[in-house]
Amino acid sequence: MDARFKLREDLVPISMLQTGTSRVVREVETSRRPKVITRDGVAVAVLIGVDEYEHLWEDAAIGSLLRDIRQGERDIEEGRGAPSEEVFRKLQERFGPT
Repeated sequence: MDARFKLREDLVPISMLQTGTSRVVREVETSRRPKVITRDGVAVAVLIGVDEYEHLWEDAAIGSLLRDIRQGERDIEEGRGAPSEEVFRKLQERFGPT
């Protein structure tokens, strides 16, 4: 299926959403394309399928993890951090041995 945005098909005036919600949702499910909801010709919201929503959250989580890793690497390069032995010792003191 072609999941690319199609301007003529995927812009949905909010009035159409109000009167044809089931049809619009069905189109999102079958086409696997988002619908851009407009009010007075201005985009105000996006309706996407559950699978796409889950993928976006996964991508965001991975991006956040990568940012955290890069920040950790910068911290180490700049001398902020502690040797792993010290970290594990403090964890065992706090939470007990594994």
